[in-house]
Amino acid sequence: MKSYHFIGFFLLLAFLRGPSIFAQIETLSTYQSLNSCQYLSSKDHPVQIARILPKRAGLLKNIQFHLGGSQGRCKVHLFGQEGGTNFPFFGKDLIPPIVLSKTQIGDTSITISVSDSILIENDQFYLAFTDFEGDFGVLQDSAYYDTFCTSKDGGNFYPTLLLNRDSSKWLGDNCHLAMDITMVYQPLHDPLFEDITTAVGLPLNLSNRSIAWADVNKDYWIDLLLGTHLFLNKAGTFEKTKLPIPSIPNNHFKKSIFLDMNNDGAWDIILFGTQKSILLLNDGTGKFVSRDLSIPSLASLQAVSIADINQDTYPDLVLAQLWGKYPEPQPNFLLLNNGQLNFINSTKRLYPNHQGNFNFPDGIPCEAQMDSTYLPNLNRNRRSRGTQFIDYDQDGDSDLYITNYFLETDEFYENNGRGKFTPIAAPKPFNQNDTMSNHGTGVAWYDFDNDGDFDVLIPQLAHPNFVSEFDHRGTTLYQNEDGHFKDVSSSSGIQYEETHAGAAFGDVNNDGLVDLITTVYYGCRYVDLYVQGPNHTFQLSTDQSGFSKLTTGNDVCYIDFNKDGNLDVALAQEGKFRLFKNSKANKNWIQLNLISTSKNHFGIGTLVKVYTQDQVYTQEVNSGKGQAMQAPTTLHFGLGDTTTIQKVEVYWDSNLMETFFIGAVNQFYTLLEGQGTYTVNGIKK
Repeated sequence: MKSYHFIGFFLLLAFLRGPSIFAQIETLSTYQSLNSCQYLSSKDHPVQIARILPKRAGLLKNIQFHLGGSQGRCKVHLFGQEGGTNFPFFGKDLIPPIVLSKTQIGDTSITISVSDSILIENDQFYLAFTDFEGDFGVLQDSAYYDTFCTSKDGGNFYPTLLLNRDSSKWLGDNCHLAMDITMVYQPLHDPLFEDITTAVGLPLNLSNRSIAWADVNKDYWIDLLLGTHLFLNKAGTFEKTKLPIPSIPNNHFKKSIFLDMNNDGAWDIILFGTQKSILLLNDGTGKFVSRDLSIPSLASLQAVSIADINQDTYPDLVLAQLWGKYPEPQPNFLLLNNGQLNFINSTKRLYPNHQGNFNFPDGIPCEAQMDSTYLPNLNRNRRSRGTQFIDYDQDGDSDLYITNYFLETDEFYENNGRGKFTPIAAPKPFNQNDTMSNHGTGVAWYDFDNDGDFDVLIPQLAHPNFVSEFDHRGTTLYQNEDGHFKDVSSSSGIQYEETHAGAAFGDVNNDGLVDLITTVYYGCRYVDLYVQGPNHTFQLSTDQSGFSKLTTGNDVCYIDFNKDGNLDVALAQEGKFRLFKNSKANKNWIQLNLISTSKNHFGIGTLVKVYTQDQVYTQEVNSGKGQAMQAPTTLHFGLGDTTTIQKVEVYWDSNLMETFFIGAVNQFYTLLEGQGTYTVNGIKK
């Protein structure tokens, strides 16, 4: 579609905030030959817009415009990624508009230098020509190309957009406007992540709508569950094993998770179905027996999270649903583990007026539906997409966040310590009006700034016209400041993307600063990696990630599947599961597994603090977050250049804190509650 002319090398840029050697200066030509270009009249098209696809992130140095027609002048606007949309809806100028003056009649070329060398970070940018004086315009290549990208949900992405003067309508054109654009590109290194799905024995045709990881056969290798498909990890490669599933069509089961149902130290499996759900009970060796479960029918299960909410040692569940028949909402459920291999429907602990399919009665005005003080009392169904348990106030019990879609306020609940939940009202911890008029798509709690308390990222879908007209919010990052949550989205470095689907924090380069991966819904939109810097802002680093042009859906989770101390990534390509291996982190780390006697066996909900000479790292053992993503209960800590751990504090519950002195880095530890003892790679110390 484009031709590239290599010119030379120049400049120093960063790779994942590390040094690099050279940068490439290249000229991107958007046409085949100027001899094939024709004059595009401003009389016919008073606004002419070119969509440009840079090869990767780089500095925009200068632009040579090829023009035709009479004399005149116009304004040239430089717009950025514009949220990944197929039209520059915001029209946000990255630099003041350039006045382009054409002083000759006929075809001519004019070069404009960009004095500040604008950094182009994302997948596209726009050049818009407006305010024409005189009958002239940009030359256009007469060759007809395919559209940049086409998707049924994201629309058609054309290289040229023209405003038709007669009809005042926009026209998508597959012929390019003629320009030569000089950019200084960051040099490519070996990518941080490599797609190794087939190389490790995994198929390419399975959905990523439910991803779960746990060591089911106690061999110290973490296994993978995708829907009804269980793959055993054989020292870094995977082998499928047959599950004893009743004679029900596989598509009946939409989601699945690992959990230790009877708290015996073996991971069992639950398959959630539209009409029936089953428990696969693990005998401790990875062999399973099927049992029916008393779980309500689930027409639209979207998210599953696990916590021992009443601290009886047995793990409980929250199930969140979206809609069945669009857009009818489906109920969420809170299920208490009865300790006898089944659940009790305890949803009224969340929604006191819960009666199953309860919606707004007729006649309630729209204003009441959108009122944040009225909604919790009504306890009606909402359309939910993400969940996560988190002890946000660190009082020893699991609180709950539910992200809602469809312009419905999110839900945040305080656990009173006995498993009964109270809605947290605005403005504590943050004003729920901020998330009330949005399409929430996920949730990720993490102490991203290493100050000892938990912050939260809410991925959101936000159409640009609604952002402008109704103040819809894009993905939002709240920083916890002593129990008060501050919206730091605008200064975080996380860029607006119309269709964010999910996100997860993880230290992908082991430098001690946790990084971020975001996923997207629509086609022609792409996964992004953000690397955190010392000032706790995030730098877009997708070019060097190995995720470039990766179109996905739903959510993402981290796993060290090959036990090399680097976080690998599980997500999707066009809705199909993919596993990406990380082999480039090259910094120190530790990984911690917890074995509890006072809580559930795997310590879900336990707070852990790792102390080094310069830093304290805080994490919580979590199981099930966002959109049905279940990362391992193993805690991974990147440590940078730190070579010694001073101590590890484990808060097993609100009354018991235990200190472990482990010392060495780059090890896998299992911390055993009771006497401060631990094992390294299964060997007791």
